[in-house]
Amino acid sequence: MEEARKISGVQTIVWLDSLDALLQGWIHLADTIYLDSNENDRKASEIQTREYRFIAEMKARYPLHQFMRAAKIMKGLRAIKTKEEIEVVPAQIRRTNQIDISKEGEVINFTSGGLFYRSPKSGRVWYMAEFGSSDYISVDELKTMLSAHPAFLREPWMLIMDDEVVAYLNLTKLYENIYMPDEVDKLFALPLEKLKKVLEAAPNGMKPLLVGRARVLIESGQLDANSKIRMIEKAFGVKFDIDE
Repeated sequence: MEEARKISGVQTIVWLDSLDALLQGWIHLADTIYLDSNENDRKASEIQTREYRFIAEMKARYPLHQFMRAAKIMKGLRAIKTKEEIEVVPAQIRRTNQIDISKEGEVINFTSGGLFYRSPKSGRVWYMAEFGSSDYISVDELKTMLSAHPAFLREPWMLIMDDEVVAYLNLTKLYENIYMPDEVDKLFALPLEKLKKVLEAAPNGMKPLLVGRARVLIESGQLDANSKIRMIEKAFGVKFDIDE
């Protein structure tokens, strides 16, 4: 905490689990609340991420306040590096191949359950509780992940939402056969033969996710075509419990 104050110059730094108790007093002194959200051209997901759940919660708790977008402001600020930041991040690792490796990009949990990652470089931990939940990781940390634990990005268990970062990490070809979280459920509405080709081309890491999503759709009654269900079972070597 003290190191963060020294580096940033910001004196009021709190842990996330302390925020709720402090928020009430701060909000009552404010007229306008600026909230961050991921404004990424690549992302058009129907899945409510952590940021959007927080926005909805804030609007419900403080309906008489004015709410504004912080993303436009933050986008401009991220490109500005102060003298102190330049000194903290050594020049030789700050930029490589025309990408700022200190840049943070959004990543999404692309598994059917919780996803936990601890960086062997910094010791920092990320946990995304469910399919479609998101967080932010620097390019430098993603490089470390790709080197030390490649399955996270090559299976992939974790999906990078920034095209520039995807290209920098040489993952563009892999992403050609990957579907965004909001597209996964829609795959099962494809004609049988087209769905079969999509499933055959899917990366290995996507297959447990596809099985998990198929099971959810079957149990909810949204996927009830026996021909598709049998084809999915055959493709992935699984058996779904369904009423004939």
